[in-house]
Amino acid sequence: VLYSTIDMLIVGEYVGTAGLSAVSQSSQIMNFATMICFGFSNAGQILVSQAIGAGKKKELNSIIGTLFSLISILAVILSGIILLSRFWIMDVMNIPTEAYDYAMDYLIICGAGLVFTAGYNMVAAVLRGMGDSKRPFLFIGIASAVNLALDYLFTGLWGWEVAGAAWATIIGQAVSFLFSLFYLYRRREGFGFDFKPKSFRISGRYTKMIASLGTPMAIQSGCINLSMLFVNSM
Repeated sequence: VLYSTIDMLIVGEYVGTAGLSAVSQSSQIMNFATMICFGFSNAGQILVSQAIGAGKKKELNSIIGTLFSLISILAVILSGIILLSRFWIMDVMNIPTEAYDYAMDYLIICGAGLVFTAGYNMVAAVLRGMGDSKRPFLFIGIASAVNLALDYLFTGLWGWEVAGAAWATIIGQAVSFLFSLFYLYRRREGFGFDFKPKSFRISGRYTKMIASLGTPMAIQSGCINLSMLFVNSM
């Protein structure tokens, strides 16, 4: 939400109402996809917390590996759906003619970078599941500062218009993902995940549990954003 707000403020100042409309519409579409990933990430967070609470640290490697692989696959699928159906999405959303190209730029760039948004959410879920809510907040704060600085650079100084705001958003999200992933990797022994390729193997048992816990949360979060998409289209 903070990314979108910053983008709207900068775009509103340097591009105008057409750019503001484009960011408002396209960011809602991206928030819908993000909330789907967020719901399943929260399911992984629950499993991590339960494993720690039950003293089953040996299971963490499989839980985290399964979560990482599932969220990555989900992000790629959602990204593909957004990019392939972008023209249909624009038509359904009734994007104003003067904002159409701007909205398309924002949707393509942010849609292609959805993996970074989903990646941050899944790493942050693991950290929160282990009782650490400060680092995820710190990483997202750093990323928001990066986004703000790049918004001014790309959109304000370089004149990239809405595309500049989209690039600033994706780079900011990539920063939050890489910071959190590096932190997790540096403390992998304490977190119980060794980052070996075999550890990313998907476990059928934990996949079912993540799906069972995550589906209601994904639907709940997704429906809230879906209702806002309907309001925007009207």
